Amino acid sequence: MSSSSSSSRTSKRVVASSSEPRPAKRLKLNSWAQITQHLTDLMEQARGASTLARNLLQDTRICDDLDLRLATINTAMTADPTNQDTLEALIAVLTQPLSLSGGHLDNYLLAFRAKTQDIADLIQAYRREAELRPAPNEFAKRSTWTQWQDKDKDAILCLRPAKRQGMLLTMMDDVFRTFKAQIRSNLPLEPQASLALRVANELCREMPQSLAETDRRRKFSKTTEPMFGTWTHEAGVESILEEHSGRVDACVLSNGLIVILREDRSDLGEGNDPHMQACRAYQLDVQDLAENVKMHGAPRFILTVQGPLLSIYGAFWDGRSVLVEPLTATLHMLPDLSQDRTTELAKALYALWQGAEQLKSRNYDSLPASPMHPGLPRVYKSFKTSEQKEVPITFTRPHPGTPLMFIATSAGYPDLLAKFAVNHPYGADVQTLLHKAGLAPRYYGRIEHDGNLTGHVMDYLPPPSEDSSGWITLHDFAKEKDFRRASESIGNALDTIISLLREGNVVHGDLRSNNIMIRVNSKRFAEEPVSLHVVDFDWAGKAGDSDVRYPLTLNSQIVWPGESGSPILQDHDDKMVKLWWPKLAP
Repeated sequence: MSSSSSSSRTSKRVVASSSEPRPAKRLKLNSWAQITQHLTDLMEQARGASTLARNLLQDTRICDDLDLRLATINTAMTADPTNQDTLEALIAVLTQPLSLSGGHLDNYLLAFRAKTQDIADLIQAYRREAELRPAPNEFAKRSTWTQWQDKDKDAILCLRPAKRQGMLLTMMDDVFRTFKAQIRSNLPLEPQASLALRVANELCREMPQSLAETDRRRKFSKTTEPMFGTWTHEAGVESILEEHSGRVDACVLSNGLIVILREDRSDLGEGNDPHMQACRAYQLDVQDLAENVKMHGAPRFILTVQGPLLSIYGAFWDGRSVLVEPLTATLHMLPDLSQDRTTELAKALYALWQGAEQLKSRNYDSLPASPMHPGLPRVYKSFKTSEQKEVPITFTRPHPGTPLMFIATSAGYPDLLAKFAVNHPYGADVQTLLHKAGLAPRYYGRIEHDGNLTGHVMDYLPPPSEDSSGWITLHDFAKEKDFRRASESIGNALDTIISLLREGNVVHGDLRSNNIMIRVNSKRFAEEPVSLHVVDFDWAGKAGDSDVRYPLTLNSQIVWPGESGSPILQDHDDKMVKLWWPKLAP
């Protein structure tokens, strides 16, 4: 397990390993126990002073003052030490002037004031430390990373917790797309693939052994060096922007940049979370990379070794946040008579070697400038029209609240919406059918990128503003005061949609009110004549086709005309509309 501590520095790049630990410059987060011990002693001292004042001097002013301080201190000692309001209240009561004079109590009160100031200074130091992002080995503790991952500003988008999800790495850099494509392919008949099989076999012999962490580290590095080259152990990572630095258990370097970062544990469940530690180490290291590296996302691979288990992740900087995503299932470095596990491990090692070589070959000085736009895909450059013409496209911003949908521009086109479909064919023909009747956005073409998600380009339906009309969902419009007046026209338009689908022998499959847009003016009154547009054609297609089915993950809170995984039948759209429209219509 790596060690880390506080440091300042003026130069950048991976720091050579050292046997000398870095001295701590500030109070550590675990010193709250030290503070509470001081507070306990202070409370005993205050109780003694209060008792003396009451019994000897009959001075209730001192008693009341000290009792108030005791109550505040006692509350703080049982509260969450990360709560800033608690700490501020505690500091306030400790630093409040104590000007009362008590004769025999003068020396007692002077000592009390000195003690309270000392503790206030400790708490201030604790607060400063709590506001600093922790070192990687501290971040690896569950109590620490759960706290920091709850902060929007500093969270790492590594899927822990699940809401911390970023853009798919395959959409950010081609090195991850090619890695995943290779994982899905058979090993080629070439020397490096044969080497991957030999290394995988040796790992499956050595890694099941009971090994101390340092022994496991050395064994994994020695076994894989024929593929990846020399591993640097205990390499330092640091940033001039942060107080803390850290060390990674092992890494592969190229031109001073980390290509593969690794954290090791002697066995599963030993030590703190190596994945979170590696994520934080990458976040720390990437902060003050050269701009020509950062503007291309500083992609790299992260490995965690826990006993005989190997996990491979990708990491990327999107200009605002660190993105980390698993690239494989957990790989078991265990012997296997069928050789299935060994082959899967070899495929992963071969793909990792390919990816590492691709990163090593990058000359960031010669790459064209590529400004970073957080939250937007980077690998897609054009879309293909129905006439098979390649048209450049530029993503400008994410669609609010909707993953994998983006507002885009292209010369000669109105504002566009790019929607990426996941594991399901998109019903472009059905959308085009309704568009010709003025009942859907125009469909322009597909964004294709081998081995990646396919995008679909169409007209963007902007929301209304203070001085212009726009589109809102029928679900939202039903709450507006103009809904009653427009409901008859809306009902007629819905009938037309159902008739067109039936006549075309096609289905939409998800014809709910939130997938039907209505055009309204700036005051959210329906424009005349009423204009509806159907959207979200992910499940749409020809009725009866084998791939036109409900997904397996249907929302169980919604009543559907069909079952999960079952075909979407011709009458299902009509049935779906009849499930909700009578409830909305006045």
